[in-house]
Amino acid sequence: MAMPQTEPQKQDDMITFKKPFWWRRDVRLAIGIVGALIFAFMLNTMFGGKEQAAKEATAALTEQYEQVEEGMTIAAVQEIMGPGEELSHTTILETETVILVWNDAYYNSATMTFINGKLANKILVN
Repeated sequence: MAMPQTEPQKQDDMITFKKPFWWRRDVRLAIGIVGALIFAFMLNTMFGGKEQAAKEATAALTEQYEQVEEGMTIAAVQEIMGPGEELSHTTILETETVILVWNDAYYNSATMTFINGKLANKILVN
């Protein structure tokens, strides 16, 4: 940015130009501080709300997880947690094992193992 031209002042046989007010050290410092505050506010506006959303999603999954108890049927668990995603479904001899997982958008998951249609094990990863 070009500096504005001002009238030269003659002082002791030397010609000097008066610097604009914003060139003073204290004014530059104030401008820098205001700029930093504006930048910090913009960053908080853009990214600040995501932490709260992640906490709420984690709390929702945890609340649902805590309502589920061992011995519940797959249908009863799905009524609380939603349909979930099937990771495994095997039958060996007369034992049927189903593993279901529920994920949220923030990489939290609840994994539940059902043996013969009843909840045998559950794991919550936050």
